[in-house]
Amino acid sequence: MIKENIAWKANLPIQVLIADIKEWPIHFHNDIEVIYVLKGSVNIKSGGYAYRLSSGDIFIVNANEIHSIEEDAEENMVFCCHINKEYFTRYYPELENRFFFIRSKMQHSDGTEILRDRINQAMLEIMEKGRHYKDKVVETTHNMVAHMLASFSYSLEEGEQEERSGSKVLTRRLIRIINYICKNYSRKLTLNEIAERENLSIYYLSHIIKEYTGMSFQDFLNYLRAHESTALLTGTSKKISVIAEEMGFSAVRYYTKHFEISYGITPQEYRSRYKQGMLSRYDAGLLCKYSRSAPEDIKKVLKSRSEDLNRESLFRNITEPVIIEADISDVNAFAAKENLFPGRLFSTETMKPIARLYNIMDSFHEKVIASGINYVIAAAENDAGAAESLSILMYNLNDDICDELRQASFDKAAVLKCVENVDIDTDFLVKIKGLSGKYTVNRYKMSRENAITTYEDAINKQNFIGRRQMILNNWRTFPSIDFRQISVKTTLNLISRLSGFSAELILIDRVDDAK
Repeated sequence: MIKENIAWKANLPIQVLIADIKEWPIHFHNDIEVIYVLKGSVNIKSGGYAYRLSSGDIFIVNANEIHSIEEDAEENMVFCCHINKEYFTRYYPELENRFFFIRSKMQHSDGTEILRDRINQAMLEIMEKGRHYKDKVVETTHNMVAHMLASFSYSLEEGEQEERSGSKVLTRRLIRIINYICKNYSRKLTLNEIAERENLSIYYLSHIIKEYTGMSFQDFLNYLRAHESTALLTGTSKKISVIAEEMGFSAVRYYTKHFEISYGITPQEYRSRYKQGMLSRYDAGLLCKYSRSAPEDIKKVLKSRSEDLNRESLFRNITEPVIIEADISDVNAFAAKENLFPGRLFSTETMKPIARLYNIMDSFHEKVIASGINYVIAAAENDAGAAESLSILMYNLNDDICDELRQASFDKAAVLKCVENVDIDTDFLVKIKGLSGKYTVNRYKMSRENAITTYEDAINKQNFIGRRQMILNNWRTFPSIDFRQISVKTTLNLISRLSGFSAELILIDRVDDAK
């Protein structure tokens, strides 16, 4: 039995693993874990009980709840999400005195379905890693924790009016016991003290600790002391004797003895071998047997499980990247070129909602220097014939989408349907050569939601809506805007991903150093 240290990455208060789990030996950790079976089934042992989780089932592991996971007869895919309890307790102080409980009869409740939606959303955000995805993941996790507290949490203290299911009562008691040991391991702690707190006989308490942890009370206490000392060994220069005393050992020889039992080497050897911040080979995560699931396999499983997620960009068809190159170092390159972009497509009144960025660029009356079915680059020259500014317009279009829009060009409802049905993602790489100096780069992005909301408002404008809804709808029609200043020597590369029916206009302007 081991205590697992969670390595928090990317400054996120959650850590996610999606894998085919063969075996995760008996262990515990300071943080909350949400286990969600995406495919197949697994067996979980916790709180003196064994549970079989099938596809779609959720299990919440509490902080300091000792548990293990093993594969069942079939291949599985399991979402394991560790939630940093210390971080979230700052926002939800009640976490300190609550524990979570979901078992088989609760798997089909409305509360569990909402939790599945929250988990799916978190997976989507983590896998896509879109703009500001960390903020979105943290917000989604806050919603998960708040919902878990509202729907699946119980007091760690005994409640007379609560349903007294055997597994819930034992889970509560065991968590209380382990919590108490974890908070008090560094002082003299006896089995008798805990037995009195729990109103149990020493014999019975000793039995359930042995049954639950696989160790006697004293062995578990000494293991915990040895484990907690590793942070001091690798993170401080304290003497071994000082660490032994701080961990609650009465003598260095006892500390060394129990450390060797747990780790196979002495504390001094451990300190020499492992540098600060490095994971040791004794970490539970390195002793498990699992294989990470491939992103494409995860997407397939999620797609089969959720029609709603199927509409998200995670499952769209990703087209071949569009690579656009323009060399503005040669003045002759500014000779007007044929514009291959289907601008006439946006000429009707019905197309105004999606023609906004095109009409802005068209109003500049700049020379086209490169174009294609889904992009156009134009430039303005100064008196010396050098490029003073560039405009780059990209629409997530292809020939089929253009044909559908032409057929629907006089019917707003038909255009809306076309916009909703666009299900491709396109990555654009724009390479601009010949730039030198300082430039401002202003980016205006029209999302699929911008276009859909604008058409829905136009179609339903005869229906009365409240002022609040009107303002919200107006906000949803605004393109996102990003400004920055950059220095360029010869080449500027710009990357844009457009999902669904969307567009981006990038304006590049030289900064006059004299100003």
